[in-house]
Amino acid sequence: MAQRSLLALACPAVATFLAALLLTAAPAESKSEEWNDLQKAFKDTWKIGKIDAPKTWDKLRKGKRAAAKGLSQSKDARAVPVLMAAHKKQLRFIEKLRKDYETRHAKWKKLQPAMERALQGRPVRPDGNINVTPSEESWIREKQKLEHLWAESLREEEIAEYTRKAMGKVAASVEGAEHEKAIGDLLKAAGNGDDPDQLEFIRLLGYVAGDAVTDALDKFATSMQPFAVQAALEALGRQNAERSIETLLGRLDDPRWQVRASALKGLSFYQDARVVEALLERVAKEDGVMQRHYFGALNTMVGVEVTATHGAWTKWWTENKTKAVEAWKTGGRIGPVEHDPEAVMARSQGGGHTSFYGVQTDSKHIIFVLDISGSMGEHSGKDAGGKYRIEVAKRELKKAIRSLSSAKESAGGQASFNVVVYAVEPEVFKEGKMIPATKKNKEKVFEWIDDLEAIGATNIFDALEQAFLIIGTRKAKKQLEKGADTIFLMTDGEPNRGRIVAPPLIRQEIAKMNRDRRITINTIGVGEGHDAKFLEKLAAENHGEYLAFGTK
Repeated sequence: MAQRSLLALACPAVATFLAALLLTAAPAESKSEEWNDLQKAFKDTWKIGKIDAPKTWDKLRKGKRAAAKGLSQSKDARAVPVLMAAHKKQLRFIEKLRKDYETRHAKWKKLQPAMERALQGRPVRPDGNINVTPSEESWIREKQKLEHLWAESLREEEIAEYTRKAMGKVAASVEGAEHEKAIGDLLKAAGNGDDPDQLEFIRLLGYVAGDAVTDALDKFATSMQPFAVQAALEALGRQNAERSIETLLGRLDDPRWQVRASALKGLSFYQDARVVEALLERVAKEDGVMQRHYFGALNTMVGVEVTATHGAWTKWWTENKTKAVEAWKTGGRIGPVEHDPEAVMARSQGGGHTSFYGVQTDSKHIIFVLDISGSMGEHSGKDAGGKYRIEVAKRELKKAIRSLSSAKESAGGQASFNVVVYAVEPEVFKEGKMIPATKKNKEKVFEWIDDLEAIGATNIFDALEQAFLIIGTRKAKKQLEKGADTIFLMTDGEPNRGRIVAPPLIRQEIAKMNRDRRITINTIGVGEGHDAKFLEKLAAENHGEYLAFGTK
């Protein structure tokens, strides 16, 4: 591609002749006929669903996948704008689904207090159910339908992602002017990277090789939009170009820890001894959560969990460098990396600044999300020390907050915190911001904690969503430097209230919220009644640890 551009610049007449020759060649006509057939097949198969016809959605999704796959194999740049138009229609359909959900959920929630009062205390039949009126049954079934509608919108998002990847495959399969045209279309869709859909197109560029793409990603990596920077750094690593190593290493000095974490994610795609040694040299300069991000990247590169200390990793690398380099040569990655390497987590080695229910962290900027549902109260029974779960939770929370440093001159600066408690609805100690861990603020939150009572259901999703609102919206740029980097979620039960109840859907939504924020979510399950599988997966998918507390 670079040679052709140079030829055109050096000798325009030759370039014009070659272009004319290509245009008049016989294969072009047959290619055009083939393209017309492909385009017609795509339009005949790609159909957008209707809001009032949910039974058709699954069949239509299968058709859309098949149609996108067909165009992805066309090796024709004209496929990109066709896929782009279909992608826009798909996003509009997803938006309609979400709006329909929000409208119906608002009506459902308006009835919730009266319905729950009516159902509360109603005698249970021998079959384990209770008698309900037709209106109550309709209200209960509507909640199930809403959960299904949200799940369908997530499946439609998967089709949007599949379509984007089809565009990337086309761009990667064509050369010369066609390649430049395809890349131009993708860059136009990426815009400034100031909304979630544009960010996905920046990430998509990582699947395409070539200097033109690397140049574009380099520009995004110096963008004023912090999330665009993060997406570009991850894409540069995925592209796996030699020249990007220095760019990624350079961003490890960025003041925003999320940007440094994204650079590490980009570097984890490489299988290169120089990268390992550069990270080993730099890791000693970091502490806390960022140090774990370093060791996580190193572990992922070599595919082995090595003890997360500088000394242990240096020793392992000295003993295993030759073997690792040989293995990389045998199965080395050439060009863009289509599938993420399996992440190998770096586990906390203890000795952290703060402990909550025995889970230690080096973080100094923490949001505690605490279950205060009815099962945490008196009917939960007392532990061996004669305490109810809610009393233990208050004690553990106070102990953790008390351990946060209030000294501005301490290593890493002054600590900060916030607390979200939840039952039927979440409640935030101080909305929209992190609170400096001063003595005065600690005394205020301790008084607030003392007044908490255990009552109600278990609304885990809405509580986590509130925690992410504290961390900051996409426009709250200061939060990228000074916001929380760790969430502790504690519960003794399973999610049974809130906008989303099904554990797999909760995990999917949290993954979307946390993709750019890169928050560590540690989970604590108390007693025998919590959903261990859900909490363990939620922690593993968000760089955290899971602990079962008070179980046999």
